[in-house]
Amino acid sequence: QTGDPVCAILGGGGYAEFVNVDHRQVMPIPKNINIHDAASLPETILTVYENIFNISNFRKNESILIHGGSSGIGTTAISLLKNYTNKIYVTAGSKEKCEACIGLGATKAINYNEENFEEVLTKENIKIDVILDMVGGDYFKKNLKILNFKGRLTYIAAIGGIKGEVNILHIMNKQLKISGSTLRSRSPELKGRIVQQALKEIWPLIEEGKIGINIFKKFPMEEVNSAHELMESSKHIGKILLTIKGEKQ
Repeated sequence: QTGDPVCAILGGGGYAEFVNVDHRQVMPIPKNINIHDAASLPETILTVYENIFNISNFRKNESILIHGGSSGIGTTAISLLKNYTNKIYVTAGSKEKCEACIGLGATKAINYNEENFEEVLTKENIKIDVILDMVGGDYFKKNLKILNFKGRLTYIAAIGGIKGEVNILHIMNKQLKISGSTLRSRSPELKGRIVQQALKEIWPLIEEGKIGINIFKKFPMEEVNSAHELMESSKHIGKILLTIKGEKQ
């Protein structure tokens, strides 16, 4: 209703004091989250939900590998998925990040700067049902090797490169499914469908304290350059939030 505190999934243009957004993309703020921190929810929650549950058809108690486990998307995925499975595997770039992922609920965290995730999982005879990948590049070939029969691999970014080798026989013999998606290009109607799913399935878990929001640091809008520098340094664990009108940090 008019006057209700809300958050929303935008099509871009979020660096502003005011925005217009289709009503289907608007969500009430969970009762236990303040209006500033709620800005960290829509993009990450909807991205995780759409790609893991809708596109990858993740089912309860399946195994999942999340690349970039300490990122905003990664920490959201861990916090959400611990309510559905105890087989959450992640990759991250340091011992500190790996420990943080374990603390959030990951079963095992692999430091990709010290170990090859394919070798580690193969040695331990761990097969993965679903992989959420934002790296791409040479991870593609490794992902296919560790996927279980009828495993699903979904891409949401390709920060490690847009090209990768593929052994087509791996896909055929194991009946694998490979997909990818973006939210920005979706219509308000399609975004609205995901919003309604999240409100039904995920918002109650947030209000019960079963999903953390994992904000690493807040910056006032005037220091947006510093926020981007932190993101590009990859030293953060969780989300980076911009605040408007001098909210205390």
